[in-house]
Amino acid sequence: MPYKSDIPKPQKWFLYGVYPIFLLISKLPFAVLYSFSRFIYILVYYVFGYRKNVVKMNLKKSFPQKDEKELLRIERDFYKHLSDLFVEIIKGLSISSKDLKKRLIYENPEIFHDYLQRNQSCVVVLTHSCNWEWIALASQLYVSQTVLQKDPA
Repeated sequence: MPYKSDIPKPQKWFLYGVYPIFLLISKLPFAVLYSFSRFIYILVYYVFGYRKNVVKMNLKKSFPQKDEKELLRIERDFYKHLSDLFVEIIKGLSISSKDLKKRLIYENPEIFHDYLQRNQSCVVVLTHSCNWEWIALASQLYVSQTVLQKDPA
């Protein structure tokens, strides 16, 4: 039986409508994209207040020793980071190997080579404080193992 992915295939409206727009946006310089990120931050944080109550509650539970001023700073930083991630995901559609290597440095990639020589798999676990999409893209520049695999179907 051929491999069947649980991941739904992209809809045609996305492939023919949204994707080309994102691809064009991804060609913009980083300075422009990060300026756009600040605009997204204002919309998401101040205008729409996206999940603000949930974020506030989670921060209070995670950092009960911090005062309101510090929690507010962390909250705003979170939304700025979220907005940066959004534009970085789009930039990932066209980022060059040179730019990726400039922004992500793999330390000790020989560890992965050792696993490959022993024909062993390995799992990399990351926090939510980084851009794991870029890490997956950069992995192909530093290690010979397959990190992202297309659905063979």
